[in-house]
Amino acid sequence: MFSSLRMLDEGLRASGYIADAVTTSTVYLADALHKPVLLEGPAGSGKTQLAYAVAEVGRTHVERLQC
Repeated sequence: MFSSLRMLDEGLRASGYIADAVTTSTVYLADALHKPVLLEGPAGSGKTQLAYAVAEVGRTHVERLQC
């Protein structure tokens, strides 16, 4: 989905999400290895926004499940 780490970083910034290097690298490697990413943290920490930003950059959509 992402041709390079730089492309992912630029895409996230263009979508309005400023991710640190660890987050960007994690998302890039997970995509390259076809592995999921588990996000955890308190409400309002940006987990859902990251999912929406990654979906936007990857030109796909988010299937949201409320558990």
